[in-house]
Amino acid sequence: MRKSLRREIVKCAICETRNEFLYLNDCTYGERLALFNGGKKYAYINMLEDEAYTEFVDLTKNVIESEKLVNTDLYNIVDSIFNRACDEIDGTQVIFNGKRKCDLCGEHSFEKVLAEPESIIEVDLPEITHEKWMKYSNEEKEAKIRELIKKY
Repeated sequence: MRKSLRREIVKCAICETRNEFLYLNDCTYGERLALFNGGKKYAYINMLEDEAYTEFVDLTKNVIESEKLVNTDLYNIVDSIFNRACDEIDGTQVIFNGKRKCDLCGEHSFEKVLAEPESIIEVDLPEITHEKWMKYSNEEKEAKIRELIKKY
């Protein structure tokens, strides 16, 4: 999918490698960029149009209610475990709540001042899919979610 994204170039605080950070337009709603390839590449999902996401939220809510988990933030849990309903990209798991890593050393710390002015660029992004997840029955999906919540 081709998207217009905001681009920032920042230096790694450790090795000073210049890294590209991409962001959706601030006015987008329901769309997200997720990370893959060890936190170094981006993938796209429109959660408002994604049937698997809507189903996953509903099933997670059912599990939380049936397990009587009180004071549970549904969307924090979904953010942490939804990647299990996503197909791998280039052989790696999608990460929704991960931090961007340096392309060279893998560090998470970056300088606060941009290395170049912010720009808008057109980028081809892989779209997140759910082919494997959609093959499971609702009972299998709920069992997987129940297991993931226990690990959460």
